[in-house]
Amino acid sequence: MDWRIALLPFFLLFGCCGHLEENAPDQLSMCKTECQPVPHSSASIQNGSCSCLCEDGYEKYGGYCIVRNDYEIMAKAGCRENCNGSIPNSVGDFKNGSCTCSCGRGYRMYNRTCITAAEYDAVVPATCPPDHPVLKDYDWAYNGRGYYISLCYANGTAGNATENRTFRKDYWDFVEDPYSDNTVSMVTGMLANISGRENFSRYEQVDFAVAFVQSLPYAFDNVTTPYDDYPRYPSETIYADGGDCEDTAILMAAILEKMGYGVVLLQLPHHMAAGVSCNPSDFDYNVSSYPYDGNDYCYIETTGEDWKMGVKPNEFQGQEVGVVPMRPVQPDVYLGFGRPRYFDYTYAYDAGNILVNVTGIHVDNFGPETATDVRIDVSLDKTADGQVWSRRTLKSGDILPRGHYDGHVTGLSAPSGEPFRISVRVYGDNFQPVNASSDWVTWH
Repeated sequence: MDWRIALLPFFLLFGCCGHLEENAPDQLSMCKTECQPVPHSSASIQNGSCSCLCEDGYEKYGGYCIVRNDYEIMAKAGCRENCNGSIPNSVGDFKNGSCTCSCGRGYRMYNRTCITAAEYDAVVPATCPPDHPVLKDYDWAYNGRGYYISLCYANGTAGNATENRTFRKDYWDFVEDPYSDNTVSMVTGMLANISGRENFSRYEQVDFAVAFVQSLPYAFDNVTTPYDDYPRYPSETIYADGGDCEDTAILMAAILEKMGYGVVLLQLPHHMAAGVSCNPSDFDYNVSSYPYDGNDYCYIETTGEDWKMGVKPNEFQGQEVGVVPMRPVQPDVYLGFGRPRYFDYTYAYDAGNILVNVTGIHVDNFGPETATDVRIDVSLDKTADGQVWSRRTLKSGDILPRGHYDGHVTGLSAPSGEPFRISVRVYGDNFQPVNASSDWVTWH
């Protein structure tokens, strides 16, 4: 487990020169004066604020702009020294401008310290209850400080009650997943406790939660699970230590909704992000926000790190963004695994009649709400306006979230030589009916 720490307080001279009103006279001149003590830097006004930027070939380090090669050498040495001083038995790795401390060989991270594998194994049973023996630690950085939380899991799984899943991308079925509710609630509670202790503002609480999700590594679905290219439930993303953009966007929406914020999902041509209700005028920098139903939603990037609320990466600038709003929590009922062929059948002849048995009737509820009093009418239709040759009704009762029902009927009949089609209609108390029919046929 890695623990990220800030290498040096660059903010002492860089990016903290104060907010300048857009109409203030000689902004650039004032900014140049503030940046003058920093050799090889240039002054820049960005979003009304003065920033001292290093010239090409130089990097910020300890309040100065130094040659990039020297910067790499000094930064790596400083990273090793900082890690060794703050976390005994750890090693430092400096990459992409940040220092990551990880435990050396033979040690494991626990409570932001490196302990031996034997010590770790002795701690886990005391930390996790017998029915949830698997301990997973999560650590991330926010505003230059390191934070961590720990979760206990049952049987080395994400704790989901069933593996029934859908390749359909009705994303709110995943955000509202009831089997993820316990895990999301625990994470949200821990984030809220830390935010309260740190006295974070409302927007800082959002950025803090965003930093947690961004710390989860990007991974394609088939790398960390047996499945490929399907939306992942929030508890799976947390347990698997990450996912792709749609997985982390779904997790982000679930956490922010649990925290009491208005949320949407934002769909880009080849990317997904989250959106959180905001007032764009509250920020002292330009934010990307999208109106929907009388509210503005600030863009939340969930992949990578250090993307603040409302900041959209350059690679996605100018791309069309579709708002995927929340919808009511309700059943989401489908027939036949979402296949074009919804059921199977066999037939026989008996004294001028055609006898049909319909098998393989499979009904899924992919929604977060139980489908109640589910009934399934299976008929041989005589006409398209509702007349039938024969009908049977199956009563499956309630179908739980991510549950399913399998059934079949026998003995449906139609006169030989008359046209008919097989129809299946699924209906209940709290969802829209689902219908499927075969082509019209005439059997002699």
